[in-house]
Amino acid sequence: MANETANIKPKLTEGEVELYRWQHNNIGSGFKTALWDAIHRADTYNQNALAKGFPEQIEAYRRFAHEREYWEDVQRRYRDRYGV
Repeated sequence: MANETANIKPKLTEGEVELYRWQHNNIGSGFKTALWDAIHRADTYNQNALAKGFPEQIEAYRRFAHEREYWEDVQRRYRDRYGV
């Protein structure tokens, strides 16, 4: 049983899907592109303000910016989910 749960990968959040697409210049609408560019440029104070409306996106960006191996994990889960 422990072996089975060790192999279960968490689902992608909306923020992680958008992060992947933003990094691959495939985010879609002008609003989403502008949002991710703003998140990228924002200081901590303004990221905190953006987090009130876009918590999953801010969490994904902060983990991308600060956690080792997070980006590789997101890419792997995205590929597994979407067959890219």
